[in-house]
Amino acid sequence: MSSRAQPKIPTKSAQDAAGATRPTEADAAADVVAMLTAARLGAHVATFREVSRFAAAHEMFVKSRATNGKSRGSAEPGRVTATI
Repeated sequence: MSSRAQPKIPTKSAQDAAGATRPTEADAAADVVAMLTAARLGAHVATFREVSRFAAAHEMFVKSRATNGKSRGSAEPGRVTATI
């Protein structure tokens, strides 16, 4: 006889316990809630990305205006002196 372990055959009580965990209406409702929650979070993610994109564009605009202002400010004294 070999020393290999024999596979266990499920007993009637194990089969009954497995049958007791069938999906219920609460499980189905949880799936619907999860689906609706995921959809709502997806909408929030899309909004966040859009706002972030606009914020990045605004930041670029502000930086370019600041750079233009600095270069124009440094050019102005030369123009004033040249016209006097």
